[in-house]
Amino acid sequence: MRIFPKQFVFLILAAGLLALAPAGAADAADGPWVTPKDIPIPPLKPVPTLEPEKFTLPNGMTFFLFEDHDFPLVDAHAIVRVGSMYDPRDKVGLASITGEVMRSGGTTLMTGDALDERLESLGASVELGIGGAQGTASLSVLSQDAEEGMQILSEVLRKPAFPEDKIDLAKKQERTAIASRNDEPLAILGREIPKLIYGKDHPLARHTEYATIEAITRVDLQAFHAEFFHPD
Repeated sequence: MRIFPKQFVFLILAAGLLALAPAGAADAADGPWVTPKDIPIPPLKPVPTLEPEKFTLPNGMTFFLFEDHDFPLVDAHAIVRVGSMYDPRDKVGLASITGEVMRSGGTTLMTGDALDERLESLGASVELGIGGAQGTASLSVLSQDAEEGMQILSEVLRKPAFPEDKIDLAKKQERTAIASRNDEPLAILGREIPKLIYGKDHPLARHTEYATIEAITRVDLQAFHAEFFHPD
């Protein structure tokens, strides 16, 4: 078997590539050079602005309505002025657990499991959570079921049941999160930076501990909900 030097093989490959090049490639290379600044740019199309319809209900709740009829869906998003910054010092985690059990525990009219089954049958979803400085609830439902979907969302926000078994489950999940929160460097960083910025005793720098989770009761969840979840 004959061995060719690498330089010779490279020359053969280069010759093959040149043979495959379009016939007009050389002529194009000799044509006038055009810089990017000389390329004509057509005028941009105007960006449409969406102006929501705004109205306030007699109970003080403000609505912003955007209409888009591309899909037969209704999406609703509620913003609540609440957050873990309002947690008592000895019960950090109260806001998070309240938001979790408001959804998982169902309402006084429908259990959490029954609520899941009904939403699944409608092809709809209802989600709720409470962060550091804001609580959010969302609904996505087919237009034909919008009235029932809005009724479910309203009941989740206004009439949560807070069953003990769902509270225990949420507290167990919080304890699991505490046990694994030092596994990732970024998680540690996200927990410690607020202490450097605000100070370790600032409401936005606190974090859950086993003792604060254990101290939370159903009565605490009911009182927290009553204080912050209302139309105005």
